[in-house]
Amino acid sequence: MWVNVGQVKVESSVNKKRANLAGNWILDMSKSDLGSLKPDLLYDSLTLLISYQEPKITITRKLIKNKHGRVQQLVYYTDERGEKNPTFTGKRTIESKTKWDGTLLLVKGIMLAPTGGDIITQETTEKWEISADGTMLVQVISAGHFRSKFGKTVFKYDGAETIKRVFTKVG
Repeated sequence: MWVNVGQVKVESSVNKKRANLAGNWILDMSKSDLGSLKPDLLYDSLTLLISYQEPKITITRKLIKNKHGRVQQLVYYTDERGEKNPTFTGKRTIESKTKWDGTLLLVKGIMLAPTGGDIITQETTEKWEISADGTMLVQVISAGHFRSKFGKTVFKYDGAETIKRVFTKVG
């Protein structure tokens, strides 16, 4: 955060305490809590290659299922300008805004899914945090209830859930 004091700009110390998420990360299933997703996971293994140059964070997400790989590119802007990234299925996008809260990266988004004359929405919050020693990256995703924009859709499952993915740094 910049504060304009007369003609001099002074940078707040809040911005100086940002985590460096850059690196190659592999999901540790044994330390993760994938909730109800676990039986129907879209991947057997998941790796992230993260690069970071303020305000842009680029993530190359590699999913492997039954020995078949798929790669997705995600971009986040920590200045809250907004971004659109694919869901894990690749069939939908999540529109989000990203910011730092100290060393915690916060991503607040909404998934829009046009379905049979209706639009289903689901709010999401992601929190990314790196361990003090820099070897572990934790992503906590809280998904809100499904909502029907026009009231035409009834849900058997409300969609609300929190999952935790724990990644270990490689190399």
